[in-house]
Amino acid sequence: MVSGVGANTQLAKITLAGVPPTPGVAAEIFRVVADEGSNVDMMVQNPSGAGSTATDISLAMPRCDARRVVAGLMAARPTIGFHALHYDVGIAKLSLHGLGIRSDPLIFPRLFRALSDVGAKVDMISTSDMHIDVITPIEALDRALSAVQFTFGLDLERERRLG
Repeated sequence: MVSGVGANTQLAKITLAGVPPTPGVAAEIFRVVADEGSNVDMMVQNPSGAGSTATDISLAMPRCDARRVVAGLMAARPTIGFHALHYDVGIAKLSLHGLGIRSDPLIFPRLFRALSDVGAKVDMISTSDMHIDVITPIEALDRALSAVQFTFGLDLERERRLG
């Protein structure tokens, strides 16, 4: 079922904290991203904190576009109304590939156990029928790739060394 593991180290993460729960705010955020000529690779929205109605929105995008997007979002801050912006270039995306990957309920616990065993923190998660993507700190990427390859039997050289 799992056929490969890949990585992208050319991403940045922008998090808008304290985004008001107002209709149209997400549209404005993505208008800014589009106006700056960028695409979003992954997005997560979650509550800002206990008792708050605001949300945090995190966007993973090409690193080469992120500074422009940050500038555009800061210029649109009065319209969007977020409280803070956090910018992180120290991230990477690990992708697990395979046909029908979500149909096997054991894929997820095996993937996240492999990441946990090597101390790779997961910041964002995205899934589809063909892949599971996770954003992790870039300094954990090599350990994470090795662990995931080994867990899913994709690291034949390591198996030969251990066998």
